[in-house]
Amino acid sequence: METSEFVIGQRWVSHSDTALGLGIVTDISGRRVTLGFPAADEERTYAIDNAPLSRIVYQQGEEIETFDGERYTVRAVEELDGVLVYHADDGEN
Repeated sequence: METSEFVIGQRWVSHSDTALGLGIVTDISGRRVTLGFPAADEERTYAIDNAPLSRIVYQQGEEIETFDGERYTVRAVEELDGVLVYHADDGEN
């Protein structure tokens, strides 16, 4: 899958405003994509061909941290209809 294709549910980060945190694609309409940024409680709409966005893709073995500060290690990654699903544990399982 091309990483520049937007699919509802994908996670992306904005280069123009990193304080927004991770965004979730909530709508794709014509040449525009809308992302919700839960950490900032904001929503932004971008022109697809000019969006300052990069898709977030974690690799197996990578450590990730949730909004609540919980840490997990990615054990497996699978793609379902363009959305990456991470299987992770906190090292205690």
